[in-house]
Amino acid sequence: MPSGTLACPEDSQAKRLSAQVRELVAGAYRLRVSLAHPAHTWPHPYCLVLGADGRSIPAHHHLTRTLARWVIRTFPDTDWMTAHELDLTTGALTARCGKGC
Repeated sequence: MPSGTLACPEDSQAKRLSAQVRELVAGAYRLRVSLAHPAHTWPHPYCLVLGADGRSIPAHHHLTRTLARWVIRTFPDTDWMTAHELDLTTGALTARCGKGC
């Protein structure tokens, strides 16, 4: 039964999410998230897991869809049709401009 105590009570929701993602995906450094999935014409949760070198880390599509939903729920006022990146070391979310924007 859950204790009701947060794992990192002094941290923001974004920092807690970042810590959980780092535990789930070894080597994850950033998440690139949007609703503009490259394989679909309609809005669809999309997440690309990136390592410290900027390269994509392979992850199962169920996991990446779940991660996208978690990030979108953590930052509900963001325009998700534009790709954003969540830095998993700081919990900072920034708009991703350039290819894939």
